[in-house]
Amino acid sequence: MALDAEEERAVVERVKCGDKAAFEVLLIASQNDVYALALKMLGNQDDALDVSQDAFLRAYTAIGKFRADARFSVWMYRITYNICLDRLRKTRRRSETSLESEEGEPELQIPDLSPLPEERAVSRETAKLVRAGLDSLPPKLRAALVMREVNELSYAEIAASTGAREGTVKSRISRARAALAEYLRSNGTFIDDNRHNGEEGGDSDA
Repeated sequence: MALDAEEERAVVERVKCGDKAAFEVLLIASQNDVYALALKMLGNQDDALDVSQDAFLRAYTAIGKFRADARFSVWMYRITYNICLDRLRKTRRRSETSLESEEGEPELQIPDLSPLPEERAVSRETAKLVRAGLDSLPPKLRAALVMREVNELSYAEIAASTGAREGTVKSRISRARAALAEYLRSNGTFIDDNRHNGEEGGDSDA
């Protein structure tokens, strides 16, 4: 159940006034997007679930500091983004650099309408390579690309979620697309497409 900006503000005010049950409305409205962002950044379902729960707990305890002029959904993205970055930093320090997807269920799904087993196998293999390509990106580039392509946020919303300038966001997305395309090309799974070859920092998918 998606909420528009006015509905979000109304529900947030109810929570601030002590209506604890109202927070569930906010949770239901944004839980799928929060989980999707965490999953694409971390590449692990259990970690994504933990981060999602942590993000909502932090949001609930800090709801009194939330500004009424902002979107709650964008605030949730920022909380989730920061938690994911923190986890990735800790993982890197422990030299646990592998962020493999759950076996048999690639996180970035590719539509598979073919009844032929060999074609399904090709699709699964391609999805795994895309997942691996995403994992190869620096966390900030990966997050920007996921927010744009998966969560379908505007550049302004991504900027608000990450604390970066819009120009920086556009640059990160451009660099992420180029790096992912190069990764797929190097594995023989990507056909050159001029859509992702625009100037860095430009809005190539307007």
